[in-house]
Amino acid sequence: MSEVANSVDADTCPFATVVDVVQPFLTEPQTELPSMMMIPSPVMDGSAPHIMVTVRSSEFSVILDSGAEVSVLPLQQVEKFQPPIQLPATMHEVRTFGLSTATLFGPVPLDILLCGVHIRHPFYFVDAALPPIVGYDLMKATRLVVDVDNHTVWSRRLHASVPSLSTSG
Repeated sequence: MSEVANSVDADTCPFATVVDVVQPFLTEPQTELPSMMMIPSPVMDGSAPHIMVTVRSSEFSVILDSGAEVSVLPLQQVEKFQPPIQLPATMHEVRTFGLSTATLFGPVPLDILLCGVHIRHPFYFVDAALPPIVGYDLMKATRLVVDVDNHTVWSRRLHASVPSLSTSG
């Protein structure tokens, strides 16, 4: 059979054509195959996970939002803090979902207790009737794990408390 393969060329067979060898555009072999887990799937039976937190003697529910880069509290929440806090004049214009923007005040470092972890963390404030949001920044700092199957949230921190950072003012 190899004799036939070696004797076939463009002159002896009308279907044989000479082609250029094309170099692949990937110069290195792929070591990781795409996974079906890369396709987002909706979480069934419920909305965003809510947990209870305590900030300045005020206990309230927050939404865990891993898509939010920073943690944000509504201005109305400031009135409930004891002792009260002074909001800085610093404002940041940020883009929200799509082309919308929001003005955030802060950051203000606040002591927060969530999932058994006490930590001082910077929060921003927004003048809007929105639920309090724990963003990815605080989820990462407290090493939160959202266990969707068991409807629980817990922390992977080795120590339950983190020393407060010293701040001026």
